Amino acid sequence: MAYPIDFFLHIISLPKKILDALGVQLEAEVIIELMETGVVIKPKHPITPITERIAAMNLPVADWDQMEQEIEFVTRVDPLAYTPTL
Repeated sequence: MAYPIDFFLHIISLPKKILDALGVQLEAEVIIELMETGVVIKPKHPITPITERIAAMNLPVADWDQMEQEIEFVTRVDPLAYTPTL
């Protein structure tokens, strides 16, 4: 099937069947890649910011004094176990 291209070189529309197969919803973004054999269109999945992903991990959090004591202990036992980067 042929698809019309407008004055600004936009494809006017894709059939709903194709959009449904891609899992694309209204206002979604897609990634279009040019390949040797044609064009690949795939949905762009939103990426959760790293800070939100870390916050969702429920990691144990200590206060600064406790963390400092643990670092001092480790460096006394094995000075090469903790090497700060500057």
